[in-house]
This record gives sequence, structure tokens and C-alpha cells, in this order.
Amino acid sequence: MEKLRIQTGVKTYEIEDENGNVLGTINIYPRDFNIGKRAKEAQKKIEEYINEAEILAVENEEDAIDKITEIDNKIKEQLDYIFNSKVSETVFKGLHCLDVVASTGKYFIESFLDTILPVLSKELDAAVKASEKNIEQYTGQVKKYDRRTAN
Repeated sequence: MEKLRIQTGVKTYEIEDENGNVLGTINIYPRDFNIGKRAKEAQKKIEEYINEAEILAVENEEDAIDKITEIDNKIKEQLDYIFNSKVSETVFKGLHCLDVVASTGKYFIESFLDTILPVLSKELDAAVKASEKNIEQYTGQVKKYDRRTAN
């Protein structure tokens, strides 16, 4: 059987904890123009889930632990949705995404997003610039052709 290999732009990132221990690798498509749309949608849901978990923690309901575990799973699903890949399994390694990171006081999910989103933003900016350069190259050729045929 013949194989076709296509360039997808996938990048592999090694995920380490604060002690340099490798947790694993994640594959993401940082130049995926839909990632911004998915991130915006997921961010809203994640914020709602966090608020819901905080309310449950204060109310101290009998089944709060089960509900917060359910919320943890929903947040992880949203993270996977953003990246269109199962990154949550590698990033959290069975930990709760609402665990508080001691050094920052932020939730684990927030800490991860604060780390990865600037990387993605840089990649998307580079993709836009490359796209603009390609468009300029092609439109420049059309303009030259128009000038030659106008005479």
C-alpha cells in the first residue's frame, strides 16, 4: 500500500513539572486558526464550571465531592476541545484540574493555560505574518500582470 504524508503543522511539546520531571508530551496544532474560537468558547464554560465548583465547596453539600469531580471532568473535556487533542491526560496525570498551585495560588488549569496560551499566540501571529507574505506575493504577481495587460 502506498503512503501519503501530509504536513499538518503539528508540534510536539514536552510537559515538565516544576522539578523538571517529564510528565509526557502533547501534540497540538498551534497554527490552527479555529483554536482561538474554541478557546473563547471553552474559556466561558471553564469559568462557569470553576464558579460552580467554588459555590459547591462553600455550601459543603453532601454530594459536593462527586459534583466537583464531575466538574473536573467537564473542564478537562473543554481543554481537550480547545486543542482538538487529549492533552488533559498528559497535563494533569490524574490530578484534579482545580488543585491550587502553591507557588501561584491559581488553579492548575489556569496555570497551564497561562503557560501554553502565550506560546499559541506567538505561533498564530507567525502564521498570520506568513499568510500575509504569501498573499502579498500572489497579489503582487496579479498587479504586475494587470499593468502589462492594461497597455
